[in-house]
Amino acid sequence: MNGKIPLTLVCGVLISLLAAAPAVAAECGECHTEWSEKITGQKIVHSPVEEADCESCHDDHGDTNNLILVEDGSALCYQCHDEPSEGAGIHPAVEEEGCLGCHDPHGSENRTLLLEPAGDLCIGCHDDPTTKAVPHEAAVDGGCVDCHDPHSSKNKPLLLREGVALCIECHDDPSQIGELHPIIEDDGCYACHDPHGSDNEALLVTSKEELCFECHDDPADEGALHPIIEEDGCYACHSPHSSANGSLLIETRASLCLECHDDPTTKAVPHEAAVDGGCVDCHDPHSSKNRSLLLKAGADLCAECHDDLMEGKLHSIINEDGCLACHDPHSSDNAKLLPGPAEGLCQECHDSMVDGGPVVHEAVSDGSCTDCHTPHASNNSPLLLSDQPRLCGECHEVFGEHDKVQHTAITDGECTDCHGAHTAPQSKLLLAPYTTQRHPGKFTPEKFALCFECHDLSLVTGKGADGVTNFRDGDRNLHDLHVQGALTPNKYGIVKRGKARSCAGCHDPHGSSQSFNLVREFECPPILCYTMNFNPVEDGGKCTVGCHKPKSYNRGATISEPQSTQ
Repeated sequence: MNGKIPLTLVCGVLISLLAAAPAVAAECGECHTEWSEKITGQKIVHSPVEEADCESCHDDHGDTNNLILVEDGSALCYQCHDEPSEGAGIHPAVEEEGCLGCHDPHGSENRTLLLEPAGDLCIGCHDDPTTKAVPHEAAVDGGCVDCHDPHSSKNKPLLLREGVALCIECHDDPSQIGELHPIIEDDGCYACHDPHGSDNEALLVTSKEELCFECHDDPADEGALHPIIEEDGCYACHSPHSSANGSLLIETRASLCLECHDDPTTKAVPHEAAVDGGCVDCHDPHSSKNRSLLLKAGADLCAECHDDLMEGKLHSIINEDGCLACHDPHSSDNAKLLPGPAEGLCQECHDSMVDGGPVVHEAVSDGSCTDCHTPHASNNSPLLLSDQPRLCGECHEVFGEHDKVQHTAITDGECTDCHGAHTAPQSKLLLAPYTTQRHPGKFTPEKFALCFECHDLSLVTGKGADGVTNFRDGDRNLHDLHVQGALTPNKYGIVKRGKARSCAGCHDPHGSSQSFNLVREFECPPILCYTMNFNPVEDGGKCTVGCHKPKSYNRGATISEPQSTQ
């Protein structure tokens, strides 16, 4: 031979080796008849057995009572199968009993050579999760391995994926809809659902009526519940998983409330908050101790936005009935959300304001109460827009440009000391008679009843010697002389009264550039009757007027007054 192996010899050796494998399996079967009978007809046969490769696992130098494995325990399986990766949690059954705790090494009627069907096998160690009223469908079908790795996993408890990622293998991913419920982000689906089975619908860990209150406050503790919560629970308005709307609402806030409530924005003038879908700006959607689920009671709620209207003393109706006594909180066909036209609304409560006399203030007759009053609150009584002199001066010329002296009725009091604000029995809304004619005829107190509301009648009728007035010449009462008429004897020596003059002939009832509110000019429309200039002097004064020669008086002089015979 030339050192080469003949082809016939090589072929002979190969044929002998190929023929040896079945011979070996046949040899094993001659002794291990029980094993041979067991695997005959099995649905699933371990591939080494199927290939008659018993020696891949067994040492053929053993005996029938002591089969020798080529490796101990699971180490033998890992010659072909992957070993659990480092750092992964291993199924305790694998650690304690090895692969043969669950698998038959030769053949089985069950998938993956399991000793029993998967569902039955798992509950050999674990509690049966299908005994509860609502089992997880996967668990019913024996599908533990749909969620768990039976050997090892880096996820607890042997889950194929971590947290939500596992559930969305079958269920829709809630993060694709919108903002996730924070509990899902923090604790996953198992915070609310039992993954195996539950006595509550949807595999909830507690009843749906109680589940939300595990994290959220029970609204029943805060007052009367929103009826929808009592009837349908939280899910009537909220999605438990995720939503594209704020607060996990199932619809936008604007449309959600309208599922049950009528649209409040259909009238001509809607409340801006209602237009913006801001029902919760005023109402608590869950519960409240206030009627209509309001966040605060009465005017306190409105003041959250309209605080500028609440500065000062409140309109009594606000204190008693709140803002809704005059306003519709949602919408109205009238301006300012009023329940009816502004004209006449005030009279529903204040009807007596127009019953005080025949003369009606034009602002009242026009129904324009708010020309003078704020309907909400004011630091000026009664709910005036400003103090009376300033307010009245916006329409009425109360003072002249150069008036430095004002009637004390105005500086110390109010315009309504003399005038009715709404109605009055006298012209110019005067509360009592006040004669302004230059010569009003014989004096009677009734003609000047308005003046005598504050001034004592003795100012006119008293004697100067009694000090009833500073307008006197010696003991002579000059008010008496002007208002009642001068006492003058006629040719027969009979003392009679001269022409009487009105208070308005000398005094301006509002203000003047001269002391004592003395007029500068007295008009007798359409002409100017006279002018007056008053110069005060020590213990008296001097008048220069168009109705008589310049006159002066001195309180220190001694003059006797003529006595009337009438």
